[in-house]
Amino acid sequence: CVFLNSLVDEIRRRAPALACDGPNTKNRRPNANPSLQVQQRGLQRSPRRARVRIWEAIRKNLGYARNFASRMNLAAAVPRGDLATTGYCLAVVGSEYLIFLPGGGSVSVNLAAVAGSRTVEWFNPANGQTTIGAAVTGGRTVKITAPFSGAAVAYIHQ
Repeated sequence: CVFLNSLVDEIRRRAPALACDGPNTKNRRPNANPSLQVQQRGLQRSPRRARVRIWEAIRKNLGYARNFASRMNLAAAVPRGDLATTGYCLAVVGSEYLIFLPGGGSVSVNLAAVAGSRTVEWFNPANGQTTIGAAVTGGRTVKITAPFSGAAVAYIHQ
């Protein structure tokens, strides 16, 4: 869900430029001037290569989201922004937590419902790399810090 929300935001941000560029005129309004629309929005036409890179990034991030979706118990997971200081947390309370850190850095996570220790797995959405972090003990609020800069995802699980 976190990745999908970020993905939707990215598509919304870039969609006007993509919709106004290229040979596909099927979905345009009649008599619409794409160059004028681009100028009015203050956007520049993107070369084809840049558009391809955008869609490649979207496909990769959908794959990352699918990977987490297949590992988590999504049927039991609920959005619980109140459990993480970033406000982005998908949780099966007491079992597993997926936390998004849009600016990287640190996050405090309420693990009061967790008994025992859990593994912290860090995911870097910029390059797809995963890093295993130090284990955390439940029963309290813990502060964890991403081992790299930029946006990060923490997956706390057994």
